[in-house]
Amino acid sequence: WSDNPAWILYDLLINNRYGLGNRIDNKEDINIFNLYKIGRYCDGVDENGNFVGMSDGLGGLEPRFSCNVLIDAADNAYEIINQIATVFNGKPFWSNGAIDFYSDRPLETSAHFSNANVFDGLFNYVDISKSANFNCVQVQFQDKEKDFSITSEIVEDEDGIRKDGKIVRKINGKGTTSRGQARRLAKYILYSNKLEREIVNFRAGSE
Repeated sequence: WSDNPAWILYDLLINNRYGLGNRIDNKEDINIFNLYKIGRYCDGVDENGNFVGMSDGLGGLEPRFSCNVLIDAADNAYEIINQIATVFNGKPFWSNGAIDFYSDRPLETSAHFSNANVFDGLFNYVDISKSANFNCVQVQFQDKEKDFSITSEIVEDEDGIRKDGKIVRKINGKGTTSRGQARRLAKYILYSNKLEREIVNFRAGSE
């Protein structure tokens, strides 16, 4: 048993009865090493595997990401996998003949791009539409401390509210059952929207 979203994904991928186990090879078709790293990040452990944890909002510690969700009907496999991956702010993708996963977490730089190694040395920058701005995030989740009743956790950008008035974005915290995780999700969405305001496009060679 596990509520770690990385291992829930692995179970769904390899199980022959309710997953994709009869369609993929668990040794060849899944990047298990990357999934293992994501699993450790979800558990909130240090480099030696010791639990460090995150604040649960009640004075204690909890894993960074946990997933408690009921899948009670058949659905598109990719959609289910994608929904579980969003719990750890990730995305599934197909790479080098295997299912792999991206997770938005601290990583070493994987590649450097400059005017010297992009097509014509050009970078095109585009601002994100102001209509996508919001300054308040409301996450709905099933609170395990309140008999799993539906509760909301709200995080606000006070400066943004003073400037533009309150603009609320409502989010369903998929698989979230703790106030601490709901709050971290709200802050992640709010500050990603506030600080990541520009898109850059460029062309590079296959290497």
